[in-house]
Amino acid sequence: MNSSLSRTNRWIVGGLLLVFAVLLFQTYEKAYRPEGYDLNAYLYASRALISGGDPYQDGTFPYIYPLFLAMLIAPLLAIPAFAIPLIWFLLNAAALLGSAWILAGFAYPEERGRFPADAVLPFTCLFVLLLDSIQNNFLNGQVNFVVLYLCLRFLRDHRDGRDSRAAIALGAATALKILPGILLFFLLFRGRFRTAFLAALWTIAFCLLPWLVVGNRLWGYYSTYAHQFLARAAWATGPKMSGIFFSVSEFLGYLSPALGKWRFLRFASALFVLGVLGKKARIPLLNAFGLFLAAALLISPKSDTHHLVLLYPGAVLLSLNWYRNRRASTVTTGLLVLFWMLYVLGSVWKDSPLTFGAIVVLTYLLTRESLSFRGSRQ
Repeated sequence: MNSSLSRTNRWIVGGLLLVFAVLLFQTYEKAYRPEGYDLNAYLYASRALISGGDPYQDGTFPYIYPLFLAMLIAPLLAIPAFAIPLIWFLLNAAALLGSAWILAGFAYPEERGRFPADAVLPFTCLFVLLLDSIQNNFLNGQVNFVVLYLCLRFLRDHRDGRDSRAAIALGAATALKILPGILLFFLLFRGRFRTAFLAALWTIAFCLLPWLVVGNRLWGYYSTYAHQFLARAAWATGPKMSGIFFSVSEFLGYLSPALGKWRFLRFASALFVLGVLGKKARIPLLNAFGLFLAAALLISPKSDTHHLVLLYPGAVLLSLNWYRNRRASTVTTGLLVLFWMLYVLGSVWKDSPLTFGAIVVLTYLLTRESLSFRGSRQ
């Protein structure tokens, strides 16, 4: 039986390698379009940062993140251009696989130091279900898999009592992209004030790190960033650039275009979501972590398919909990099936409220079904 299982796993791994090879080919196709892809925006900002230009001006794609990422990828500018997409792809593939490793560690706590053989099949099924957003991240040259890995490193270190290391990981994730900052509220609402304070300090430190390169010009750059992206994203009421939507404010705007034009809608909906999270923050650790990351999508000022990586921890752990325990109630099983149906259909009909519905179902499941894997510490 073990030999058969090992043979099956080898076929699965071979199939996954083939999928990654296809994704790499598609990534190169998109990278060499005349307009390039999102990594070009990162590289433009990085080149501008070290050459005295404004990283937030004139790129083919707008650079809409703190400058920590632009500084971090500067070494890529020193290698041949044709190799950059390959290195970036491999880095993100490693981050995705590292994230799967950490999630497997939560779901299979009895396995130590290796990826559980029994987890290969369920993880492959989940990979297929999540393939649309996985492909979107690779083909757009996004950094979300690195952010996801840092968030999961934060969770593992936080669970194990390594607060200083957890704070560094969360600070780095938030400095790369702002949305993981919702985990600061996760810490505050759960009474972990020291870790939240340290994570906030590391976030600020990473965001200010480019000062070592550009000096006081950094303040002007961040002034541009605050006015052209942060303020505009918080208060914008114009039409969406992408078809998909999953925030509360966009859903309300879908129901009532007149309501969608209310300038304070995003702010009010964010306060509402944070209020709900505050009441649910004391649920088990894995549940709360998945809940807060998924809820970040409900208050995100910008809806894009690649942001859906924030659903992965909650969706994967709930699915593995159901797969391993096999004692879930009919209601839980039905809700989990409903989530995956809405998620997959939402990846097809992106301009529908299906993805929003999937996130709502997932957040409800995370407050209802305790993620208590045998041998895990909560």
